[in-house]
Amino acid sequence: MKFFIDTANIDEIRKACELGLIDGVTTNPSLISKEGRDPNALFREICAIVDGPVNAEVVGLTAEDMIREAEGLSKIHANIVVKIPMSETGLEAISRCKAEGIKTNPAKRSEVADELADVLCYVMALANRLEIDLSAAVQAKMLKNAKKYPVEQFRGYFGPEDPRWPGCESPEH
Repeated sequence: MKFFIDTANIDEIRKACELGLIDGVTTNPSLISKEGRDPNALFREICAIVDGPVNAEVVGLTAEDMIREAEGLSKIHANIVVKIPMSETGLEAISRCKAEGIKTNPAKRSEVADELADVLCYVMALANRLEIDLSAAVQAKMLKNAKKYPVEQFRGYFGPEDPRWPGCESPEH
């Protein structure tokens, strides 16, 4: 298990490092602004203190803005890991950043996990009320999909909107 300190305060980071308590640092825009310093200079100083991942969060709202910020942040130091929101545009940015070799860490992953857990609870309750054996239904669906989408033909494809999708002849694809 790794321990991260959630701060941008240099004194707190230095103290935690001296005590051998942390493996890395996680920050957010609020923590950075509280320090009243140039963010890039602050990240450089944090990276000079901590021999581990330093999470720096983007604030852009579009995938393009997030990617632009991620590119800039990743150039500060090799230990920078860019936190990107788990949103539709964030997922696009994460995918494109990974393709560029930029280290990312989806922000708010625990919130998404909580929501998925809620959905699962509702699905299980509905299946119980309708007397549906979810295990059998999932197995049957997997067999049906295996016949419909043979792995040898479809491995690596993302769905009908993917221009590489077999049989896709539509010009908008």
